[in-house]
Amino acid sequence: MKKCWPESLKNEVKKFRLNGLSFGDLSKKFGVAKSTLHYWLLSVDGSKAAYISREKWIKQIQPMGALANKNRRIEKLKQINDKAYLEIQENDHIKKSKKALLAILYWAEGSKGRGDVMTFANTDPQLSKLFIHLLRSSFSLDESKFRVRLHLHYYHNEKKVRNYWSKLLNISESQFGKIYRKTRGINKIYRKNSFGICFIRYNSLAVKEEIMSYARELAMNFVG
Repeated sequence: MKKCWPESLKNEVKKFRLNGLSFGDLSKKFGVAKSTLHYWLLSVDGSKAAYISREKWIKQIQPMGALANKNRRIEKLKQINDKAYLEIQENDHIKKSKKALLAILYWAEGSKGRGDVMTFANTDPQLSKLFIHLLRSSFSLDESKFRVRLHLHYYHNEKKVRNYWSKLLNISESQFGKIYRKTRGINKIYRKNSFGICFIRYNSLAVKEEIMSYARELAMNFVG
């Protein structure tokens, strides 16, 4: 059923609008949706200019917003690249060595698609342990953003493997996702591994972009 608003409320809204309140402020103050406010205020001087049809928004405003987002991303990536360049020029060789090794490891074994958060996958426990050690040494992290996903074969003991990776990576089992069991081909010959494939995910696109920028900057320093 359509809600009936009292005329006294509409008049109060018009009064505040004439005093310069934005649609966002009016919506918060009176608990009325912006679309409803637009309809009420069509008769108020200056409100017609504020009302934009969906068709006009799609044709004019949306492309401007997309361009602004693109420009913000370009500027953000430029800042990340500049930071990577400056860090490589620093004299702190231990810090540089750790971050360089982290960058190369991630470049080889991590997810790199645009929009993907940072995910590192490997079957080698020591390599995974090294990766997460270097990551923690190079960045100030929010540990709650870690997630772990295990891919196991039929012969793996789920409880034992989860406990092993949890202790190795120092990540609580409560941050582990559902186990994925890999299907076994009848005639397929494969090499057994002890602890499956471990996917370490850190929910930060910014950290991944900084690592990849550092890796590319390193490559340019070595090979031009």
